[in-house]
Amino acid sequence: MKRLMNKKIVAIGVAAGLTLGMAGAAFAYFTSTGGGTGSVTTAGASNTLVVTDNSASLTAPGPGVASQSFNVTVTNSSTTATAHVSAVTAYLTVAPAGGAPAGDRPCVASDYLLNGSSTDTAAAPVTISGLTAGELTASPSAGDATTTTGTGNTIQFKDSATVDQSNCEGAVVTINYVAS
Repeated sequence: MKRLMNKKIVAIGVAAGLTLGMAGAAFAYFTSTGGGTGSVTTAGASNTLVVTDNSASLTAPGPGVASQSFNVTVTNSSTTATAHVSAVTAYLTVAPAGGAPAGDRPCVASDYLLNGSSTDTAAAPVTISGLTAGELTASPSAGDATTTTGTGNTIQFKDSATVDQSNCEGAVVTINYVAS
């Protein structure tokens, strides 16, 4: 019986010790508050729209040469960002071949018509026709680029019956595009 009593006392002691230990453990913590910050930078505007045309395949414009049609294609070159195309405008710049002799009138952009209009400054561009406005999705690989193509655009030499346009012979006419 003594042995049974010793086991009971040991069991009661162990139980009491565990109870006190657990009670002490329940109060052994620190109180704290926390906070933090995180940030991400919003993507800015990027020059991901590439505008190309097939004007290199046109016949050289000149007196008596009919207007010539060309196509304009807008491609989103970004691999991550979708781009929105509202419109594409264009204006002409002219680099005369050799320059005009003193006193002669130089060849200028207004000697040409772009979509039937003279456009000799970036301040008065001509709208490129036939393009579909909208989203051009990102192109994860070169073969996946999304495009929109405008057709029915024209360029023509503007004949003048009153002005000598001899200095336009050999001039290089550049079509400058602005996508928005």
